[in-house]
Amino acid sequence: YDKSLDEYRRQLEEIMVKERLILLNKFKNFGIKYPKEFENNMLLDRFEAKIYDEILKINDKTQLKELLGEFYCETGKEFFRKCIVNPNSPFYANYGKYRPKIEEILKLIHDNNGLVFLAHPFGYRLQDAKSFIEKLYNTYDLDGIECYYNGFTKEEIDYLVSFANDRKILISGGSDYHGTIDRDNELGKCMFGQSFIADEIINNWPLKYKQR
Repeated sequence: YDKSLDEYRRQLEEIMVKERLILLNKFKNFGIKYPKEFENNMLLDRFEAKIYDEILKINDKTQLKELLGEFYCETGKEFFRKCIVNPNSPFYANYGKYRPKIEEILKLIHDNNGLVFLAHPFGYRLQDAKSFIEKLYNTYDLDGIECYYNGFTKEEIDYLVSFANDRKILISGGSDYHGTIDRDNELGKCMFGQSFIADEIINNWPLKYKQR
C-alpha cells in the first residue's frame, strides 16, 4: 500500500467535481434546469449519465428537445455516448485535459501490486475497435482484458478471448451493473446478460501474476 493512493484519490475527486461543474455550466448556457444541489460536492457520486437522467425529470420534454436539438437524448446512457464522448458535441468532455497521464496511472497501479485491465473495448462505439485494442496492447503494459461483457456479441467475445490467449494476458468479465435498478443488465451477469463468467477462468487466475 502506498500513501500516494490517497493523494491520487483526493486529486481525482477534485477533478471530478470540476468536470461536473463545467457540465452544469453548459446546461445553464443552454437554458436547461438542473437540481441546484448539484452545484455542491454531492456531484462526486453523480456521473454524467445520472446528471442527465435527473435533468430529464425536471425539464419539459418538448422544450428540452427544442433546446438540445440533435443532441437531445432519451436516457442518460444515450447522452454519455452521444454527447459526452462525442468530439462534435457541445457537451464533449476532454478528460485527458485535467486528469493524470495514463503512464502515471499505470505505474501507480503496478507499484501497488495492482493489475491493469482494458475494460469492455467494444463498448466504446469505435470505428475500428480491433486496431484500438492492438494499439493499446502494444503501447502500454496491460495485464488483462475484459472479454466477457453484457452487450457483447458472441463474435466479439470470441475475438477478445483469442486475443488474450494469444498474448498470454488475463481474461475478465463484468456486467457493468453499477447498482442501477433500471438498467437492462443484472449484477454479475456478463455473458449475453444471462450467465456469470465461468469459474474455470477465474480459478486459473495467477494471483501473483507478473512479479514486480
